[in-house]
Amino acid sequence: MYSKLRTKAWRENNKEFVAARSKRRRELFPEKINAWMKAWRERNAEHIKEYSKQYYRDNVEQVLPKRRKWHRDNNERSRQNNKNWKSANPDKVKMYDHLKRARKNGAPGFCNPEQWEARFNYHGRKCRYCCCKLDDSTVQVEHMIPLRHGGTNWPSNLVPSCRFCNTSKKDKTYKQFIRYIKENPDLFGQG
Repeated sequence: MYSKLRTKAWRENNKEFVAARSKRRRELFPEKINAWMKAWRERNAEHIKEYSKQYYRDNVEQVLPKRRKWHRDNNERSRQNNKNWKSANPDKVKMYDHLKRARKNGAPGFCNPEQWEARFNYHGRKCRYCCCKLDDSTVQVEHMIPLRHGGTNWPSNLVPSCRFCNTSKKDKTYKQFIRYIKENPDLFGQG
């Protein structure tokens, strides 16, 4: 313990020497250093994620302008990174687009992707209205009480829906839409 404290104190008192030595090592052994850093990042991914989130929260005024500048200076790379993330996370993209629309309409409440996945599984991964099987690429987030009628964006108001039912429902309430289904059973495969 004492030697660790001495080493830490020595490093503090010799910052320039330590930085120069680190730079020399990176120049002499770039592949070895990169491999070591990659392995360290993989071993500590969760810690890095939490640290980064906390750092962002604590320093948002300094971080945001730097991020914006980086995105302006690296516009093409930023777009490609964004495109790659969206193709790797379609369910999150769908949920974030949904949240954006709900915020625009001033709907109270919040549903994160994990909560939505739980709702989707609760309904058996089926459309709430016509009971057709759905998957992550075909499901649509549907408000039982529409946003126009004061519906919230809390998970309890969200149900999975197929595209046909979601577009047919439009801004009808749940009861109005069930009545509409009963009046038009042939449209919904129930006739």
